Amino acid sequence: MTKVLSGLSPQPVWDIFEEICHYPRPSKKEEKIASFIVKWAADHNFEVKKDALGNIVVRKPATPGMENRIPVAIQGHIDMVCVKESHVEHDFD
Repeated sequence: MTKVLSGLSPQPVWDIFEEICHYPRPSKKEEKIASFIVKWAADHNFEVKKDALGNIVVRKPATPGMENRIPVAIQGHIDMVCVKESHVEHDFD
């Protein structure tokens, strides 16, 4: 697979973003990206929980020496609005 985003900084962030872009994720069909996130978190030894509604919580431990800092929470959606031009045949699944 050709990397389109190589050369961008910080490269590890763009590597993950590029991998995420390979997963179709229209609303109500987030199973593939959810599975990727859960596996990625587990592979990196992060605590990960997914509830019956599909919400995912990933907890990353503090960097050594930063354990007493105020924690940060980042929240977002994993689905995307899929749009195509009317003359284009495309299956977002």
